[in-house]
Amino acid sequence: MDYIFKIGQKFGTIPLNIADKDINKILGKPDNFHTETGVECYTSNYQYLKQGLDISFIHFDKFDNELQIQTNKIIFNNKNLYSLQKNKILSIIEKEHKLRKIKYKFEHQKYEFYDAESEEEYEFEQIGLTLWFIKNNLCNVCVSSLSKNEL
Repeated sequence: MDYIFKIGQKFGTIPLNIADKDINKILGKPDNFHTETGVECYTSNYQYLKQGLDISFIHFDKFDNELQIQTNKIIFNNKNLYSLQKNKILSIIEKEHKLRKIKYKFEHQKYEFYDAESEEEYEFEQIGLTLWFIKNNLCNVCVSSLSKNEL
């Protein structure tokens, strides 16, 4: 798998509009699988340890589903984001927003943990990307499908 993220299209070989019943056809049998049922949705979770992927299909109703892929590798705009510092990554994402003529907007949260370093989350909903940093280093990535009005 090449780990290349194409906004609204695919992550590596995984189309972002894939149904959960089809994920095994692309990646094979997961190392771990479980489901969770909530008040407003249910989630199917697939974990592929060798590929460093946690894939969740969140089903809100028959017509509203979301795919989320957490990964320890990502190539975005020909750059390996895990090899870059936070300011450089944010600059790349800001440039992408300008190219797409999307208002550069993100939600930012900082988490303080009692026994760990502080973690910062940046969510770029318009392009389906959420990033977590500890200090200036990328520590987690989630790519997701876009809603129809974001495509």
